[in-house]
Amino acid sequence: MVLFLSALFITLVYLLPLYWRRLARDRARAPGDLFQPAFFFCMLGLLNVPYLFLIAADRAYASPELRLSMWVTDLERTAVQYVLLSALSLLLMMAGAYSGLAGIVGRALPVLRAERFTRARTGRALLVALALGVLMYLYFVSQVGGLAFLWAHMYLRSALGAGMGYLGMAYMLLLSVAAALLMYRLRWTRNPLRRAATYAGVAFIGALMVSTGGRSQLLTLLVLAFLIAHYAVRRRRRLVTPGTAVLGAVLFAIVLIVPLFRHRGAYDRYAGRPDVLAQAAFRNLTPIAGQFSGFDRTAVMLNYFDRADRMWLGRSYVDLLYAPIPRTFFPRKPPVDDGVYFKEIADGHPVTPSRPAYEMQPTSWPMGNLVPYMNFGLAGLLLGMFLAGVAVGAAYEWMKRSRYTPFTIYMYSYVAMGGFSLSVLGIVYFLINTLLALMFFWLFFSPKRWPRPALGAAPALAAGAR
Repeated sequence: MVLFLSALFITLVYLLPLYWRRLARDRARAPGDLFQPAFFFCMLGLLNVPYLFLIAADRAYASPELRLSMWVTDLERTAVQYVLLSALSLLLMMAGAYSGLAGIVGRALPVLRAERFTRARTGRALLVALALGVLMYLYFVSQVGGLAFLWAHMYLRSALGAGMGYLGMAYMLLLSVAAALLMYRLRWTRNPLRRAATYAGVAFIGALMVSTGGRSQLLTLLVLAFLIAHYAVRRRRRLVTPGTAVLGAVLFAIVLIVPLFRHRGAYDRYAGRPDVLAQAAFRNLTPIAGQFSGFDRTAVMLNYFDRADRMWLGRSYVDLLYAPIPRTFFPRKPPVDDGVYFKEIADGHPVTPSRPAYEMQPTSWPMGNLVPYMNFGLAGLLLGMFLAGVAVGAAYEWMKRSRYTPFTIYMYSYVAMGGFSLSVLGIVYFLINTLLALMFFWLFFSPKRWPRPALGAAPALAAGAR
């Protein structure tokens, strides 16, 4: 009963802001913006809920990591702590996103003005991004032995891609930018043929991303394409339509099927046998809920770091100093991903940063904005959530003041989908991703001098003017 009530409580917590926003739009008799920061906070939070209800119905649905954890001894108490912490985190992120600080940061950021994003420049940038992205993708695939080999050994995906993380990040970014620019060109021509070609192009790019076994990249790509269409082409007033329902069904099927190939012998088991694949995908409904939830990780964190002497006290952030050093020059380099430390803890082997990566298993349990808790406890987590909210709110303000250019829409999408986090991995990836995106857009759309902050908010172009 405690688990069920906890799941119900956090569901209502995530739904209430969406309901209040709907009431505010109705009172104002204005459509408002569907994709404000609150939308992403609540929708991403709701992904955690199904797993809690499953555990409440039958604890056998809990993941092996949770059931076998030596740290989690009282699941009901942990669930109560989790939902209270989640509610407080949501409140702090909302406060940060809609604070004056977010507005100040958003107005201070330099702007590549919308006038620079002409049809000709957009076309040239699209061709370069797509060509470079596909070439990098092909090189990545060749280095892991080809697609057939990769899918036959998908359970070794992390090991096969070891040492090529930055390459993978670069081609994913370029392909995402290509999809964004492809959608952006609809603002000039929206006839049925152009729309069909655009959607086919985005689907092709999505297929490339999924082909290497990733799911989150596909989700972020679709969110980016959706935001480009919303802000730069035609504003949407409803989220659920027949088109989005079909798209959601396809995405859900991909989410169910891709993980099946991450087990030894899966390729031989499912290749050429769609009926067996469909049955396995249906059975995967329950495990997939746990993969979209942060409850397991948070439960272990709350129970392990319940003593002050286990806190890292900022030691994990020392690893940032070693991140730029190639591992060939410094064999004792600690892992860039602080989730490696936590996976060791979850497996019952307490460790404290900094440790050489080779002393630990090459697996990770990414912790995102929970890392400040592991360093500084509750105070660190609350400050981290507020700052994460500030980052999303600043990106939203920056996007509006830039008149919804592809660069700022891309950055808002990236940050709102969790691209900014106060973990070592999150900080490193955010800096690299932002730098690469800035370099690309600056190359094709920059003026002769560094752009100054926008002087004031400018409304989006009317649909007829595009």
